[in-house]
Amino acid sequence: MPGPHLHFEVYPDVDSITDAAEAVATSQLALPQDACDEVYALTAYAGSAENLAAVGSLDDDNVFGDDGGALQVGTLTGGGQGGGPGDAPGGMPSGGPPDDGGTAA
Repeated sequence: MPGPHLHFEVYPDVDSITDAAEAVATSQLALPQDACDEVYALTAYAGSAENLAAVGSLDDDNVFGDDGGALQVGTLTGGGQGGGPGDAPGGMPSGGPPDDGGTAA
């Protein structure tokens, strides 16, 4: 069972987002352990810290375990109370999937 993560799809344009077959990329982004620990310490998430501890680390994860999430862990700024923006590692296809002539951004 993976730790907290987001699934996402990339589409070539806004008109394509209603058709999953038009996705040019699909992936997952793991959330950093320290951010999860901070948020799950809030009373609004009672019990979540124990659930996260039972999951273990990304090294043991069935999705991110091949590299411990090194290429799929985002960075977050802000704090548990107010949130904030984040960044995703790696590149995204630009101009279509790489096998159709697109290039990694």
